[in-house]
Amino acid sequence: MNELFMALGAAVSSICGEDFEEATVHADVFDTHTKTEYYCKRRGGKDVFVESEPGDNFTVYSALKQIKEGMGNSWTRCVFILRAGGKFTFETELVDNPLEGDDPESAF
Repeated sequence: MNELFMALGAAVSSICGEDFEEATVHADVFDTHTKTEYYCKRRGGKDVFVESEPGDNFTVYSALKQIKEGMGNSWTRCVFILRAGGKFTFETELVDNPLEGDDPESAF
């Protein structure tokens, strides 16, 4: 599992660039879709929403799916916070899939 978190950290570092102090990924990981948002706090700055490249998204998605499977598919939403120097936190929760049910158009 450590190598998956290392791959996730490397991908997030690539998205934020070298001068980040803290990088945060908010992700909903369902069987039907994944939604990710990236925020990077630059040294001495504030959190900034960052667009990512498709290849970076795929690497993050792959790592998150494997981490989720390794944890017994016990969560659907996570927050990954990576600090400069490599320390990280990973929090999870179980939420309903907004695309399942009566009105998928109102999901987002």
